[in-house]
Amino acid sequence: MNKHSIIIASFFLLSCSNFHKKEAVETLYRTSPISEHRPYLVPISTTAPVYPKEALSLCVEGDLKAIFIVQKEGTVSSIKIIESNLPSIFDSAVINALENWRFTPSTINGKGVDQQAEQTFSFREECQSD
Repeated sequence: MNKHSIIIASFFLLSCSNFHKKEAVETLYRTSPISEHRPYLVPISTTAPVYPKEALSLCVEGDLKAIFIVQKEGTVSSIKIIESNLPSIFDSAVINALENWRFTPSTINGKGVDQQAEQTFSFREECQSD
């Protein structure tokens, strides 16, 4: 056997052994119970914020971004407005809506966990001219 044949044979054996390790890890992952880990939130109830009556006459349109915590029970807490090009009256409308949202929470090892979430709300109102 020449020097090149030995190198090729060694590389082939290493490749085969790595393939089997990779296959074993993938099989283990596929057979794990899916319900044990759910890294995402599932919305149950998400009512839209009400366009503030006080702003109707102003014909205001814009976007507002909020962050909040979905608790392990599926309720929302710690709501913060992080970005907005709207008057502060819209903050209250978003906070009131988010306080009523409900989720099936994320899970780790089958138990609900708190998770931070972010949502952008767009307010568009058809302006009426007098």
